[in-house]
This record gives sequence, structure tokens and C-alpha cells, in this order.
Amino acid sequence: VISLLDHDDLLAPEALYEVVRKFNEDLNIDVVYTDEVKVSMDGTKFFDPAYKPDFNLELLRSSNYICHFFNAKKEIVDQVGGFRSEYDGSQDYDFILRCCELANKIGHVDRAVYYWRAHINSTAENPESKLYCYVSGQKAVQDHLIRSNIQGEAYRKDNYGMYGVNYKLDGLPKVTMIVYNSTKNHNIHCAYSNLEVKYISGDSTKDIHEAILDADSNYVGILDANYKFYDEQSLEQMVARLQLNDCSIVGLKVENNDGRYLSCGRVVGVSRFVKDVLISESIASFGYMGRAISQQEVSALAPECVLFDKEVYEKINGLNTDYSIMYSLVDYCLRLAQNQFKVILDGRYSVEAKVQLSENRYNSKEAEKLQSQWNSIVDPYYNRNFSKNILYRFEIKKGA
Repeated sequence: VISLLDHDDLLAPEALYEVVRKFNEDLNIDVVYTDEVKVSMDGTKFFDPAYKPDFNLELLRSSNYICHFFNAKKEIVDQVGGFRSEYDGSQDYDFILRCCELANKIGHVDRAVYYWRAHINSTAENPESKLYCYVSGQKAVQDHLIRSNIQGEAYRKDNYGMYGVNYKLDGLPKVTMIVYNSTKNHNIHCAYSNLEVKYISGDSTKDIHEAILDADSNYVGILDANYKFYDEQSLEQMVARLQLNDCSIVGLKVENNDGRYLSCGRVVGVSRFVKDVLISESIASFGYMGRAISQQEVSALAPECVLFDKEVYEKINGLNTDYSIMYSLVDYCLRLAQNQFKVILDGRYSVEAKVQLSENRYNSKEAEKLQSQWNSIVDPYYNRNFSKNILYRFEIKKGA
């Protein structure tokens, strides 16, 4: 095993043990990474822990969230050939992407066993000190797309170390958008030209499900009539992402009209079983480690705006009409994961409420029913060190 360690950083005493233990869990694991925490130069002050999700390729294209402590089997390193000078400043990002492309499985140690010493002139503390790093990072993502035979363009965001991928649309496939909760035709503020819009009153899961089945498009979306697309180009990117065939649903963030989020994806297996990320928080928030602005895999989406691959929708029997749409979509997303399909949140885009809407999005009876159905579920994208009551709050645990 080859491990990457900066010359002035530190490892917890148990770090190597935890890494080896993870490798030994499954002989198909070729790469292991850990959580990390920053430490002051004198080694006395620990701050800004990075509690990471399990492997999330879509998120890795958005930022080098893996970073430290990275470990790969020697045969993988031999194949990728080590660091490359043309990626100086982000040579580790390029190296990590290439290793992950070849790995059979990727393991995650959800303990902060790597201590990243923070210099004032280091990107760990002052990102403006090495802007060239982010140019190299963009190149690393672009070349990863090329090696993966993905048509798309990587670009740098205004937030240092954050990237986006504009996926290339193949043709102009027809999309049917089911607008529910509608009493009349609405302008949904979408620029996608090959679009059919159908309206249904109410939000009955049964009616929504039947409307999806009746559509004659390969891609069928649902949109709550109380919302509109914030960016007219967002649907094009949703379609382009579905065309890659490794996922079968794409959703967007949901904003209230008072400048606060209603949802940035959903976490499952927590108190009340499901919670909306960043609900009630300002839309100016980037979220934990930039999650609010990142393209990423999630366990569940909010139902205000999602796009389905209809073929897969039919294959796994669509929405469960025993639940309201708020909970039926969660169940659907979990069944997708069971069938090895990714659930994608495009955190670059949102739908925006036309009027201020209630933040009460929970039904205790449905939550209990869903929890009993999925009682053993653990959200792979929500670190065990976070609270199950208040999302992304740290819980102090021995050995965390």
C-alpha cells in the first residue's frame, strides 16, 4: 500500500491500523481514504474537521473532498504512474482521480486520523496564496472526463477549489414535465425547446405516477406549480446528466421566496428518518464543505423538481402510491440505490418558490412507516460523526 502524507502533517496513533483494517474488510478494496482535521503549527489546536461521505464520484468532480489521508494498493499506483508535473499544485487531485478510476472498490475510514497542519501561506488556511493550484485542479477534472469517455467541460467556480462540469447534451430528446398542484397553465421559466408540459391538479402520488406512465418521452420530470426554474438552462443539464446512464434521477435544490433553502438534497436514517439539508438556512450558505453548490450523489431528493429516466422508472415500478409525494420519492430513491443507480443532486441549480411556503415538510406517521420499511438503512453520504438530530452538527464521540 502506498500512502500520501505531507511532510509537515501528522497522523493519529491509530491511523495506519484503521487504514489496514479497512483494506482487510474486503479484498476488492483498492483505495482507502480517511477523515481529517486541521491542526495548528504547534500541534495543540485542532479545528475545521472534514467529515466526509463514503465514495462519491460526482462530488469528487466538484472538489477534491478526499484529499488526506489517501492510500492505494501498489498495483494501482504502478498502473497510474505516480504524480505528473503538468498538474503541479493539484498533483494529488489528479493522482486520486486516476487511482479511483482503476479501483474495484473504494473504502472510507470515517475517523479524523489525519492532522493537516495549517500554515498561513498554505492553501489549508489561505486559498489565495496558490491560485495556480486551482487551474491545475480544473485540468485534472477535465482530463478525468476525457479518460472516462464523458463529453463535458470542467470549469472553475468563484469559490477556490470548487469545480463544475457542464455535461454535453446528446441531441435534443423530448422531455415531458408534469406540473402538479396546478389549477391553470403556468410559465415554468424553462428554456429547453423540446419540452411538453402537462398539468394536473393536486399532488396525489397516484395521479403523478399515472401521468409519468402516460408520458411518451424517455425523460419525464415533475415540478410543483408553486415553483419555477431559477436558471432557464438547468433542465438541459439535468437531461445531459441522465444521458450518462449511471443514474436515473436528477434533482435540484429548493428555495423558498424569502432567501432561505427548503432543501439541498435529503439525508435518510436520521431522526424522523428523513431530513432536508440546509432547510431554513440562507441561500448564501455554501453548506458543509461546499455541498450546497456541488454536483453530488445523495440518498434522496425533494419532490419539487426532479427528472426521471422513464425506462428505469417503469423497471422498478415507479412511485409507491401508498405514500404522499414527499415520502414516496424518498422510497423511490432508496430503491434506485438498491438497483445500483445513482441519485444525483445538481447543486448548481434551484427551483424557487413563487410565494412563501411552509417549512413544515414532515408527516410523523409516514416517516414512521418509511422508517419501518427501511429500518436498517444507513446514509452513505452522511458521516456517522454528525448529529442525527441537527444535520451537520458535530457530536463529540470517543474515537471519532
